[in-house]
Amino acid sequence: MARQMRGTEGIIGGNLYLTRGCRGSRPTRAGRMIEKRTLRAMAVACGLAVANIYYAQPLLADMGRHFGVPDRRMGLISMLSQVGYATGMLLFLPLGDRLERRSFILAMLGAVTVALLGVAAASSFA
Repeated sequence: MARQMRGTEGIIGGNLYLTRGCRGSRPTRAGRMIEKRTLRAMAVACGLAVANIYYAQPLLADMGRHFGVPDRRMGLISMLSQVGYATGMLLFLPLGDRLERRSFILAMLGAVTVALLGVAAASSFA
């Protein structure tokens, strides 16, 4: 059985359009999808954000020697980073649907900046 869609869809200027409403209605500005260039920029930004979890892994041995911490304990950094990322997705992503996005994103970036400055200022592992 074919799935029946409400509205029309089509490709105009390389972008996919989908409108809701009567058949034969023309695509509206609200029904337009994201441009390819914007989508690529968002994909690169997401990729860099996720890759940020793994940037420290090759440096863990050097950081352990610098701080005088055993390798096993330095492995906690990588593990806790991944646990924190997963916890953040579980807890904060649903808030993006409920709160005003621009101020929420700015608050989250501010919190991350403060946390990273605290880490950068740390003189020891503990």
